[in-house]
Amino acid sequence: MEATASLESALAYLTSSAVRNFYATVINTLERVAAPGLNTMAVAAHRGRYIMLFDPAFVEKIGFAELLATLEHEVLHIILHHIPRHLRLRTLFEGTEDLPLFQLCSNTASDLADNILLAENHPGVMDPAKPLGHWIIPSQFDPPLPDNLDYEKYHLILTALFRKRLVEDPSDLYKLAKKALTQQEKSLKDALNAAYPPPPPTDKDGAAPEKGEGSNPEGEGSGAPSDGSGAPSDGSGAPSDGSGAPSDGSGSGGTPTELELELDKLDPIDQLAVKLLMQSMAKHMAWDATADLNKKENQETDPHKLEEHERQIIGEVVKNSKKTRGTIPSSASELIAKMLAPPTVSWTQLLYNLVQRTRQTKKTRGMARPSKKLAAFKTYATVEMAKDDDRDGSTTQ
Repeated sequence: MEATASLESALAYLTSSAVRNFYATVINTLERVAAPGLNTMAVAAHRGRYIMLFDPAFVEKIGFAELLATLEHEVLHIILHHIPRHLRLRTLFEGTEDLPLFQLCSNTASDLADNILLAENHPGVMDPAKPLGHWIIPSQFDPPLPDNLDYEKYHLILTALFRKRLVEDPSDLYKLAKKALTQQEKSLKDALNAAYPPPPPTDKDGAAPEKGEGSNPEGEGSGAPSDGSGAPSDGSGAPSDGSGAPSDGSGSGGTPTELELELDKLDPIDQLAVKLLMQSMAKHMAWDATADLNKKENQETDPHKLEEHERQIIGEVVKNSKKTRGTIPSSASELIAKMLAPPTVSWTQLLYNLVQRTRQTKKTRGMARPSKKLAAFKTYATVEMAKDDDRDGSTTQ
């Protein structure tokens, strides 16, 4: 509870009239779920709404500058629609052998798109000697990747890069990273099950089975998500200790030495891929964990609902900030304006839709019952036209 109070105290200070930090104000509007052992902070989507997951010990351990950067990082994920975009792209890879490669590229791509913007307010992200210097940025790659690209473009570049350079099969590297993060994933699922208890299982007659029968909701805390994914969460791409891998050997049940031995067997490029995957999975694990929870509750997250919630929470904070002295950061104002702008439709698409609808008229006679109103109108119109013709003829004569 002490650590929870420290997060609440930080948010209370940052949202006070003396500070009015925009990013902290956005986070303050979200439901917060404590997840001991998660080793990070993360936004996630549950039941069509955003929630904030955090490890109390992690919040206590990091410095104030890193806390500010992490809060800003989380809000940038919301402003840039990263979770809806991730969920849409993920559907193209589900059930395919490319899912592990997608997870590696998607998690890292969202970090790259986020952190390069974060560097404008936090230059320490670009300095490896600073506490924030372990976060993933484009210049860390060889050759360096372009700056200021969006999520999909980074994903495309990374997919081609890793397809070309990886020696081991991506699924094997994914399993190794997954094994390293088993305990962290269990902590996350335990926290989600505690915050959102699953309904009691019932048998075919509708009665709740006795203990030991049926499904075991608490068993969900162990093991991987049902689809073998394990995606990102806050996207900073950094483990809590700032190293290239989780600080304790990832709690996989083995020792750090065993993990190092497994990594030593890999090609250097594959070792880098595993470390990148472990970093981004540790930060983005909640994205897919909550998606799996939604599926089990038959409440799959709709990306459109998430985007509506994004506009709602950001729009409300922007509206309130304008009533006071205004604290919207200049670095984010253009992104926010673009996010809150009303949707636009290409005129070519609109014209295409209109043309397509005109082709849907019935061309052949069918068995539909004739309209009495329309038939009466036709009869009336024919009689009146005949009378008009008679009048015109008699006038002419």
